[in-house]
Amino acid sequence: MPPKAKYSKEEITSKAMDIIRTQGIEKLTARELAAALETSVRPIFTAFENMEDLKKECFNKSLEVYHSFFARPELQAENIFKTTGNVYICFAIEETELFNYVFLKSQETASDFISYMKSMDDCYEDTLDMLHKIYGLKKKKAEEFYKHMWLYVNGIATLCATKQVSFTAEEISSMLDFSCTAFINQLK
Repeated sequence: MPPKAKYSKEEITSKAMDIIRTQGIEKLTARELAAALETSVRPIFTAFENMEDLKKECFNKSLEVYHSFFARPELQAENIFKTTGNVYICFAIEETELFNYVFLKSQETASDFISYMKSMDDCYEDTLDMLHKIYGLKKKKAEEFYKHMWLYVNGIATLCATKQVSFTAEEISSMLDFSCTAFINQLK
C-alpha cells in the first residue's frame, strides 16, 4: 500500500491559489509551491499529473471566486446586465491577480468578438434575450449593445486592475447608467 499523501489535492490547490492571488500566475511554479508548502515537489506531482493540471484546477477555482461575487448584495442592480458590470469591475479591483488570470491572459490566436464573448459568457444568448425584453433590441442591435458595453466595462475594470485609476462604487454605478443610456439611445 502506498504511503498516505502528505497534502491533499485541495490543500495544494489552496496554497497555489494563495500564490496566484498575491504574486500572479507567472509565479506559480512547482518549486515556489513546494517552498510555500514547506515540502518537496513530490506531493504536488502525487496529487496532480503535471503543473498544467494544477493550473486548470486553479483556473476553475478562480472562476468560482468570480461567480461568488454575484451573491454579494451590494453589487446587485436593477438588471442583470448592470449587476454583471458591477461584479466584473469589483472582481478586477478586489481580486486583481485572479482577474488577470481569468480575463486578461494572452490567447494563442485572436477570435472574432462574438466568439470571444460566447467563450467568456455562459449566458451570452440569455443576455441577448434580456436585452430584447428590456430594451426591445433585435438580435443584431443587442449584440452591438453588448459589444459596446463589454468594451466599456472591460476598460474600467482593466484601468482599476492595473491601478491606473480608482472609482467609488457610486462613480461606477453612474458610469454604467450613463453608458447604458447612451448606447441604447444610439441604437434605437
